[in-house]
Amino acid sequence: MSVLVIDGEANAGLAVTRSLGRKGIEVDVGARTNLAPSFFSKYCKKSFVYTNPEKNVKGFVEDLLKILERKDYEMLIPCSDFTIVPISLYRRLFEEKVELALPKNELLRLSWSKSKILRIAKKIGILTPKTFFIKRVEELEKIKDRIKYPVVIKPESSKWLFKNQLIDMQVKYANNFEELKQNFKNLFVGKKPPLIQEVIEGYGLGFFALCKNGRIKAFFVHKRLREVSVDKGASTLRESIWNEEIKDYGSKLLKKIKWNGVAMVEFKMDEKEKKPKLMEVNGRFWNSLPLAIAAGVDFPYLLYKLIKEGDVETISSYKLGIKSRWLSGDTYRLIKILRGEYNKSLFQEPLTKTLKDYFKFWGKDLHYDIFTFDDIKPAFVDLLNSLIKFLKKR
Repeated sequence: MSVLVIDGEANAGLAVTRSLGRKGIEVDVGARTNLAPSFFSKYCKKSFVYTNPEKNVKGFVEDLLKILERKDYEMLIPCSDFTIVPISLYRRLFEEKVELALPKNELLRLSWSKSKILRIAKKIGILTPKTFFIKRVEELEKIKDRIKYPVVIKPESSKWLFKNQLIDMQVKYANNFEELKQNFKNLFVGKKPPLIQEVIEGYGLGFFALCKNGRIKAFFVHKRLREVSVDKGASTLRESIWNEEIKDYGSKLLKKIKWNGVAMVEFKMDEKEKKPKLMEVNGRFWNSLPLAIAAGVDFPYLLYKLIKEGDVETISSYKLGIKSRWLSGDTYRLIKILRGEYNKSLFQEPLTKTLKDYFKFWGKDLHYDIFTFDDIKPAFVDLLNSLIKFLKKR
């Protein structure tokens, strides 16, 4: 028996492949491209390319079902919302063929709803950014004088299914009422209005957990040190820390919604109030997963064991001060800074410091997301993908 891991082009997909492979589990990998780094891992037994779910949801579902018909897999592990959303829509068809490493659809839908998560969090005493829940564009006039700019406009859900395509919905910023009005209209999809939030200045914090019916079986906390888009987006450098407040908040929220499986609860430390505020919940594996594994919390293997055996021994400690770096993301970040493609009001670091920090390639307890000596080929493929991406944008 073997496991099928999909989203092999993503950092999380590679981390899951390596985690299970190192435990002696046979891993096949699916991805949307032939140049998925996971395909070149020594822990990938067999690889499959499927239709890109962003462009053709039904085509992706048909391809994945065909892959599952060819072999009797014991588990399917998706690693991004791009694949989780389509699988959830056709869940019955998939569950007839394989065990899904996913929470039930009701929990998935809850995690995708930013407004519901924020409201639940506020009810149980978790701090959140000041948020305006507006149902119609016309209502913006009523709050016009209460808004302090800049503000961030967030889609209700990060993915939107439209005409068999999965649209990646990005947050927008507004510095005045006209920008707010336009971005609100652009992010208003279907019957789901976007949220309007104050901009929280500070660093990001992540609480990561494996749960069984809301009980925390393993957890991990990290602090973001750098982000790919300077002031937002995936982290490119982070460090394992211990933060009791984040641990309590994250545990409290996941317990309240009775979460099952892995989840990331994202916070931001408000520099003005010196308090962490909830940003969102992601009910899946995350981009910085290699850091947790390096610090001693092997979430992919723990999830596998939880599903197979029904329970796992609780893990409540990990190594502190461990850092992990996504080098290609960090390089992309540097290029954006050199080009001036960032929000200058939110990032004002001297260029000399930015360059000095980027060229720190070695250090105590520093790990890399993609590059490892025991499985080096994926790093070269990641480098090639980064070069192709850079040339396309020139």
